[in-house]
Amino acid sequence: MESQRRRGLPHDVLIYFVLAMVLYANVAYEEVLRLVIEGLRPLLGEEGLTQ
Repeated sequence: MESQRRRGLPHDVLIYFVLAMVLYANVAYEEVLRLVIEGLRPLLGEEGLTQ
């Protein structure tokens, strides 16, 4: 039986999060994640962030 991984965020959002972590290495990752999600919410909507 094969299992599927469930991730909390879509791949696109994870890419933006990693890029933001590189750019803002001196900021806590929780704050960077919050800012990335807030910035993408108008573009992706709630459905796009919870895939």
